Amino acid sequence: MYYYNPDKLHLKILASILLIVSAIAILVILLNYSQAARVDSKSGVNTLQSYAKSKLNKLIGYKAELVRLQTQTQVTVETEQSMTPAIDRIRSSISQLDYNKAFVQIELSSQRLITAIGQLTAIDLKNTEQSRAALAAESQVSVPILMYHKTPANFEQQLDALLAKGYNTITMLQLADYFDGRAVLPPKPAIITFDDGFSDQMEAFTLLQQRNMKATFYVIIGGEKSNWCIGIMRHNLSCGDSYLSWQQVHQLHNSGLIEIGAHTLDHSDLPTLAPSDQAEQMSKSKKTLESELNTTVTTLAYPYGKFDGTTTALAQQSGYRTAVSTIAGTEQNSRSRFVLLRVRDALLLP
Repeated sequence: MYYYNPDKLHLKILASILLIVSAIAILVILLNYSQAARVDSKSGVNTLQSYAKSKLNKLIGYKAELVRLQTQTQVTVETEQSMTPAIDRIRSSISQLDYNKAFVQIELSSQRLITAIGQLTAIDLKNTEQSRAALAAESQVSVPILMYHKTPANFEQQLDALLAKGYNTITMLQLADYFDGRAVLPPKPAIITFDDGFSDQMEAFTLLQQRNMKATFYVIIGGEKSNWCIGIMRHNLSCGDSYLSWQQVHQLHNSGLIEIGAHTLDHSDLPTLAPSDQAEQMSKSKKTLESELNTTVTTLAYPYGKFDGTTTALAQQSGYRTAVSTIAGTEQNSRSRFVLLRVRDALLLP
């Protein structure tokens, strides 16, 4: 006995509709292809052939770039003997109107050359960085690093003097990148640094921001050894000056103009400490700032400008890329990146 099942009927109808739609779609594709072929035949232009030739030309461009990079880096990834036959086979496939084969050959060859170009580009970049770093290590570069603590009364005048003399402010990170061959310096570079992290440095920040000038602020963290009297974490209000808060340090960092550097936990006279205590002062202040600001801190200012051979070695071991002293001078050198010189008054610069 036959029982009416509406669900099965609906499925049959749906399947029939899908078959009809598919058949119509195939017919439309065939008609379009046939029409395109007739148009191409009439115009004397084969669309597939033109497309294949354009893809081939792009492949030939990859080959030329690969040859250039191999010559520049003196590293051979693909030989001329391996590239030319593949291109000849593609030309043959196009001339025989075997476009499917041509496209597959082009895709495979393109991916191989693109991979090789990527490898050589990385080698070329590394060679360039090494060359720049070697040059920076061998030569002196004039970069005045200005040192301030509290905001000077004539700070606005000093900033305007820098601009009038054609100086371009950079950060300590940019100088480190130059030393490592990762960047070039602008004409007449200068670095503005503030030590300690006093709260009145926000006045300097306002003046810098108005002129879109960069600077590096070295901040003290604060801790038990300094009786919580100094630094960002100061909470003993019976002693010490007023210091930047974490909120203000975030504001400086988020401005895009100010780099935050470390100035130890407690502003200790580092050379008087045991090596383990020196390392703790430098590494913990670095890690605290990095955790709070979610960034990498790469530069250090020695408290009181004091250091010895152990201090500079520990600064490097702690992961810093530069460190500044209070020794006067403007000529910097990559080999002295952990004893960089500073000056105190922008008005005295040439």
